[in-house]
Amino acid sequence: MKPSIFVSMRFLSSLATAILLAGCASGYQSTYRAATGMTPERIAALRANPPPAEPLVERTSGKADDAFFNAYNRRGYGVIGVASFTSNRGESDAAAIKQARAVGADLVVIAEPVHRGSSTTHIPLTLPTTTTAYTSGTATVYGSGGTATAVGNSTTTIHGTQTSIIPVTVNHTGYGAAFFIKQRLVLGVNTRALNDEERAQMQTNKGLVIRAVVDGSAAYEADLLVGDIILSIDNHVVTTPESMNTLLDTKRGQSVNIKLSRQGKIVEKDVTLGT
Repeated sequence: MKPSIFVSMRFLSSLATAILLAGCASGYQSTYRAATGMTPERIAALRANPPPAEPLVERTSGKADDAFFNAYNRRGYGVIGVASFTSNRGESDAAAIKQARAVGADLVVIAEPVHRGSSTTHIPLTLPTTTTAYTSGTATVYGSGGTATAVGNSTTTIHGTQTSIIPVTVNHTGYGAAFFIKQRLVLGVNTRALNDEERAQMQTNKGLVIRAVVDGSAAYEADLLVGDIILSIDNHVVTTPESMNTLLDTKRGQSVNIKLSRQGKIVEKDVTLGT
């Protein structure tokens, strides 16, 4: 008995894979995580301009580490969210761009896909079958006139199904993207809290380490440097990046005194903030 429809194994594998992957949502949407504190209200307050109709698109083959984000900070971009996932189907740049539009990003940086290995699964596939049976026979009839022999043939078609288990090899690929806005520059620095070693050296829990200085910003023009520790602004001690940004928002366009610790020495800078 053979199936009446002959289907190549390559076709069956492709069909099974399509069935397996159908209906999956974009990984850029389902795994998107907003950066800390990046509510829609905060993003609106930070951005330099309204979101564009189409975001800029860049690609990277490097790691999303501090150096990566600091490089964009120097260009005036602040991260508002990231997406990272492994998928067993191809993900297009269009899906990342669509998510960038959804969150109001000015720029999306898409990571080059990375192969994460493969796995094999099995999919049942049922196809129709037909079986044709042939029968024949003879019969002898006796009568007054003698005998006669009759020969007969018949064909019977039986319809059924046959289920095959199809092995499917699925490739797993890692995808990722970072979403940025162009920030309105008041001071033009990206900061972080002190780590434990720095707190011990400084003998304080307060202060913020400059991680990046935006080219052309007020901080750049005043020669604030990466590694400087901001101690206070106009005698207001700074403790978190959020509290410092709130303070700076109240002093846009003004000249402020910034007290720094630079390689163990106290340095003061008078800085005219942006608006």
